[in-house]
Amino acid sequence: MAAQSFAPGEWSNLLARIADAADAVALRHFRSATLKTEAKADGTLVTEADRVIEAEARRIVAAGCPGLGVLGEEYGETPGSAGARLIIDPIDATQN
Repeated sequence: MAAQSFAPGEWSNLLARIADAADAVALRHFRSATLKTEAKADGTLVTEADRVIEAEARRIVAAGCPGLGVLGEEYGETPGSAGARLIIDPIDATQN
């Protein structure tokens, strides 16, 4: 189904699936002594949790709404054919 033809309830379902997946990843990394953190080119920090959450969100979008474009903080833009895009900024300050 193309993104522009999604009814509000379908958008809600897609976003809820993404949020549930993000919750599961975040909880696995919460207070982890082994959480990997790296500095990006701009000097900001990114954690393994940030990257995994964005990757999982992209997987869910590709499976549930393949025409939807995605713009994410960690992996950039993947254009879509739907005339719409989802903007993803996984978790801020996970290193803290």
